[in-house]
Amino acid sequence: MLRAPPIPRSAAMPLPTRAAFEDAAAFVHGILDPTPQIAWPLLAGRTGAEVWVKHENHTPIGAFKVRGGLVFMDDLRRRGPVRGGEGARPPPRRRRK
Repeated sequence: MLRAPPIPRSAAMPLPTRAAFEDAAAFVHGILDPTPQIAWPLLAGRTGAEVWVKHENHTPIGAFKVRGGLVFMDDLRRRGPVRGGEGARPPPRRRRK
């Protein structure tokens, strides 16, 4: 089985704090309703434990990724405008006259 290589942790990308998670949760909960959780008796019977499943397919776009996208876009909004390709290559050289 193929596996993705591990992502190195660096000082450039620190782990989020608990406060950051709580802020993100409050922001998302202000926009989206909570995802429904439904008990699954069949799974409970097979596992011998109470099983609840979050149905992300019941969200407006049918996936949990909308939450991360909302937080990401809000973060970009707070930072200000970003130009496409910024930092990707050096500025063009000016020709001498």
